[in-house]
Amino acid sequence: MTTRRTFVKTTALCLAASALPLYALAPLTIGIGTFSYHALSMDGMMAQLEILLPTNGLHNQQIEMSREEFMVMSHPSGELFQTTRAKLDKAGVRCVSYYAATLKNEQDVASAVRFAKLLGAHNITGDATGSDLLKHIDRSVTEAGLTFSIHNHFFAGIKFPYESPEDVLKALGDLSANCGAAADTGHFAACGYDPVDAVRKLAPRLNLVHLKDSQCDSDRRQDEFPRHEGGCGNDSVHLRHRPVGSFGLCYQLQQQQRDGDPRP
Repeated sequence: MTTRRTFVKTTALCLAASALPLYALAPLTIGIGTFSYHALSMDGMMAQLEILLPTNGLHNQQIEMSREEFMVMSHPSGELFQTTRAKLDKAGVRCVSYYAATLKNEQDVASAVRFAKLLGAHNITGDATGSDLLKHIDRSVTEAGLTFSIHNHFFAGIKFPYESPEDVLKALGDLSANCGAAADTGHFAACGYDPVDAVRKLAPRLNLVHLKDSQCDSDRRQDEFPRHEGGCGNDSVHLRHRPVGSFGLCYQLQQQQRDGDPRP
């Protein structure tokens, strides 16, 4: 049976090869999205990360902070980020991206920038609507030396502003290169779009790819990314464009752990 690790690494390589031009191919970095451990305490998550990340190699001990209690909508305190950063530093784990979720106003943007910097992250992932707010985000992350990545999403019965790659590209049209896309393949599939085609379309502005092993039924319902019948579980990969020479890539693994499932 294919293991989760083998599945994700193989699929990530295939996605990169098929969706991106040859000049974009570069060594890949594997990390973890911390939403994987939303059912665990912070200490439980840290214990899992300290076990799992060293097996990825010296340069692969990276995470995206995407736990719900850290998202802007949860109104977290700065102390939460400071204590978490200390734990990550002690464990030798780098937080390279912060998932802020929906940013509704300038105060949310200021909070997201502050929290990202407290974590030492260089990217903020999330969404926002309205030209004025998006331009404010662009100015804010540029001044802070960060990037912002628009994340597409699926919600049953609700029209989300960013469901298609065209939705994302339209929003990015008037923004600088410091703003890009966080392409979630599971959410694209749930909305009826070909994930590889979406990644290919977004490639010029691509910052992140969340690659999920998931299935959708005929009504495009995702049911929280149900497990693959092959037993690979619910996996996703973040693809991070880093300017190394012409093009550089970094992948991060995010395994979305279900409640009651102790497997990382």
